Amino acid sequence: MYNEDTWTIGNIVKMLRNEQEVTGAELSYGLCSLTTLSRIEASEREMNVIFSMVLFGRLGYHPDKFELYGSKEEYAQYEQRESMENLKKEGNYTELELQLIKYKALWVADIEKDVLQQQFVDGMEGVLCFQKGEYARSVELLKRAVVFTIPEWEDKWLEKAVIGEAELEIMGMLADALEADEDREKAFEIRRNILSYLEKKPTSRRQMLRIYTEMIAKLAPVLLEQKDIGQALKRCEDGLAALAEGGRMFHWPTLLYWKGRCLEELYHIGQAELAAVEAAYIRAFYIFRLFENVTMAEEVKLHLDKEVPGWEYIRLEKL
Repeated sequence: MYNEDTWTIGNIVKMLRNEQEVTGAELSYGLCSLTTLSRIEASEREMNVIFSMVLFGRLGYHPDKFELYGSKEEYAQYEQRESMENLKKEGNYTELELQLIKYKALWVADIEKDVLQQQFVDGMEGVLCFQKGEYARSVELLKRAVVFTIPEWEDKWLEKAVIGEAELEIMGMLADALEADEDREKAFEIRRNILSYLEKKPTSRRQMLRIYTEMIAKLAPVLLEQKDIGQALKRCEDGLAALAEGGRMFHWPTLLYWKGRCLEELYHIGQAELAAVEAAYIRAFYIFRLFENVTMAEEVKLHLDKEVPGWEYIRLEKL
């Protein structure tokens, strides 16, 4: 039991780690030594804001009250990084590039001596290169960013570490860059590893549902291309079930679309009912329209026109 005198950041880290049954070695993997983590938990060593963001991120939390224990400079860095993350999500890459240039100029000394700062900068520069079509350079930057905290990123980390959302995002972006640079096999392997990691950790899967469904949405077409229809269908259904359980909509119509594609393939070999195909496609069509994704709505319509003539007159209530 903690009281006001013992309730410290270190105690909170230890409590969360124990609640989630995470070992010290798993939490500290690639981030710091086990001795350093022990000292942090014993309140014998302080964390700066950037370090605490990664550490708490691995425990599924996003601390946002750094003014309680961070310096003004650290809090300023945090706000600037959050602003850039938001610009990335919005797709405002012109403003993101301008802010990143300012950040690098303002905090050059901190970036040079802190690998977590370098990870952030390389990750953002990798995203910008990707948007410019400079895929080889994007791969180089994102690989470097990943290695800072996930040294055995190719596969061995799966059994050794707990990884935060920000780190998995960088790995996901690396997969995108590799695919664009025509290394589809490596991109598939990274996405499969991320998915395997999240499937083995239900708490992380719930916390990172957006990444979980994104990996399924990008793996499903490859599995379908490989004629592994059953696995592709299972992945899509798992993703849709997770969305329903969590009450979220991440990649919802895309998962329905690929479910429909899988069912269409099975229908043609007599292993699925046409009603199941039309149900998945019709839902995907209307949800893509709801999300104003006209391109994908038209793609779904092509399949519906081919497989389900007169589908426009089917009432959704019947599905």
